[in-house]
Amino acid sequence: MSYILDALQRADAERARGNVPTLNARPVTAPLTNNGPAIRQRAGLVIAVALSLAAAGLAGWLWRPVAQLPAAAPPPAAAATAVLVPLPSPVTIEPRTVAPVTAATPPTATTKPANSASAAEPVVAVMPKAKTVVASAPVITEVTAPAPTAAPLLSELPEATRREIPALVINGAVYSDNPAQRLLLVNGQVLNQGGEVAPALKVVEIRSNVTEFSFRGTRFRLVH
Repeated sequence: MSYILDALQRADAERARGNVPTLNARPVTAPLTNNGPAIRQRAGLVIAVALSLAAAGLAGWLWRPVAQLPAAAPPPAAAATAVLVPLPSPVTIEPRTVAPVTAATPPTATTKPANSASAAEPVVAVMPKAKTVVASAPVITEVTAPAPTAAPLLSELPEATRREIPALVINGAVYSDNPAQRLLLVNGQVLNQGGEVAPALKVVEIRSNVTEFSFRGTRFRLVH
């Protein structure tokens, strides 16, 4: 404030001399004169100018460009705030009193008066039909007897067995569909089926062209 006041005083002194004052000029002490009102007027002017400059500086500082202001840090991401939702109060379930189940009593049959308009329908008892069980006849499977194996010829028997069999000479034979009428003329004898030619040698079956014999359980055939 005093610096500004000194500058104004120097300006007045220079004007009095006819020169334009500068800020670097040395202050010249003017002779003291009786100018009290003028000094007070200049002091008020100086105070007004100082206040104006201060207001202008404050306004310039407040309204400085945004680019000069320090970059404000980006606000942190707002943390998700958990909203506490009040839970509903628990519902109290009162136990129900279950009434005891009583067996339903059958309705009492009321006897209709004799003069009732609708006559009771007769009840017809339906008897179940008896099921007829048909017994299936047992299936009879015919068992076919295996065909008898033809006895070997006398010449096909082992040599030791052939030596034991007595000699046989067939002179003729009579064949018939009736086995009882079949005849064989062998070794001078006429024999039927089952006849004995020699001890342990029997006639088993007589056929039209061959006869079967049995010797000690061994069967063989002889062509005639």
